[in-house]
Amino acid sequence: MWTDRVSVIAITDQAGFDAVLAEAWKNPTGFVDAAAEELALTPPEQLLAEWRTTRARLHTELVNVAEGASCRGSARR
Repeated sequence: MWTDRVSVIAITDQAGFDAVLAEAWKNPTGFVDAAAEELALTPPEQLLAEWRTTRARLHTELVNVAEGASCRGSARR
């Protein structure tokens, strides 16, 4: 779910994505694990509901990206 959240931020909020990157650089080899540990504290029902909502939003945002546009954080240029 962390990846979906960050993907939405990368598509919709350049300053927010810059903040995510700045935070990641504080712990470049462990930031994903730290996020996973934080999400692991979420009750399963809540985690599933949030994942469904976030995944649906990501789908919507991706569908609305203009053809030929690149998204920050993607390998595609």
